[in-house]
Amino acid sequence: MMWDPTTASAGPSGPSAISSVGLRCTGTAPPPTIVSAGPYPHIPKLSLRGRAYALLGLYAYLKYHDGNENARRILLDTASWIVDQYRANKDEDWHWFEDTLAYDNAIIPFALLQSHRITGEESFLTVGMESLAFLERVCFSSGYLRPVGNQGWYPKGGEVAQYDQQPLEATAFVLAYKEAFRCSGDDTHLKQMRQSFGWFLGDNDLGMSLYDYESAGCSDGLHKENISLNQGAESTLSFLLALLSTMETSTIEHK
Repeated sequence: MMWDPTTASAGPSGPSAISSVGLRCTGTAPPPTIVSAGPYPHIPKLSLRGRAYALLGLYAYLKYHDGNENARRILLDTASWIVDQYRANKDEDWHWFEDTLAYDNAIIPFALLQSHRITGEESFLTVGMESLAFLERVCFSSGYLRPVGNQGWYPKGGEVAQYDQQPLEATAFVLAYKEAFRCSGDDTHLKQMRQSFGWFLGDNDLGMSLYDYESAGCSDGLHKENISLNQGAESTLSFLLALLSTMETSTIEHK
C-alpha cells in the first residue's frame, strides 16, 4: 500500500522546516558559516524571480547568522529593488512587478514577506501582501486555485491563459499564504494555503488528482483535457514541499 498524504501527520521527528531551495534536513545543525560573505556580484544580474530566490537563500542564512551585516545589506538592497519594480509597474488595476504574470508568480510575494520578517521593513510587508492579494483575485476567481497557464501567461490588458498549469505554481501559493499568516496572524491565509494545496488532489479545473497514489509521484501539469502522464522530479518535489508546509500548520486552531 502506498503512503496516503491525506491521512499522514507530522510527528515529533517530522520535518523541521521548509527552506528556500527545497526540504531542509530534519536535524538541528545550522547551515555552515560562509567563510567569506562576499559582495555576491551575481545577484544584481539575476531576473526578477532569480532575485526572489536569492532572497529566500539569504533569509535562510540570516536565520542562523543574523550578525552578518553584509548578507543583511544585500537582502535589503535586493528586496528594495523588487519593491521598486512593483512601484514602477503598479497602476489602479495592476498590482504587479512587471507587465506580465508569468511563471512561479507567488514566489515573489513570498520572498518579500520573508524579508519583512527578518528585517522588519514595512514596505516589504505592504508590497508582499498587496501583490499576493492581486494574485488571489486573478487565480481564485472560480473559487479554487487556477494558476496562470503557460500557454500565453497573462499579459497586462490581455487574457489569462488557463492552461497548462504547473505544480510549482501551487507550491508557491502554499508557501506564500503560510508566510502571510506568519506575518499577520490572520488565519484566512491558512484557508487559502489549504485550498492551494487542494489543487494537487483534485480541487482544480479538471477535478483530477495530480498526485498519484500508486506511484507516489506527481503529474507534471494540468492540460486542457487531462493531466500530464509525466511525473518528473520537480513536480514530485513541489508536491512534497507543499505537503510538508501544509502539515506544519495542522495543529493550529481555525475559526
